[in-house]
Amino acid sequence: MQSPSKRAFAPVLALTLCCLTLLTAPLRPALAQSEEDLALLDRSAKAFSSVVKKAGPAVVHVAVEKPAKSMGQFPSE
Repeated sequence: MQSPSKRAFAPVLALTLCCLTLLTAPLRPALAQSEEDLALLDRSAKAFSSVVKKAGPAVVHVAVEKPAKSMGQFPSE
């Protein structure tokens, strides 16, 4: 006969295994990639890399044209 702690552990283990199976099931089709998919991904990565090299670092300046109205949560200054 099983001890009470082992009997209480069995449903938790079963539920954990079911959850892991459901969470990892969508990953299986993603792992089965064809050579064409990998070649396309490689070409896309190289194209993106060349665009980044050409663009270089950039500086962005954002100016506020209209201040936001107070919603009453904080006192106005």
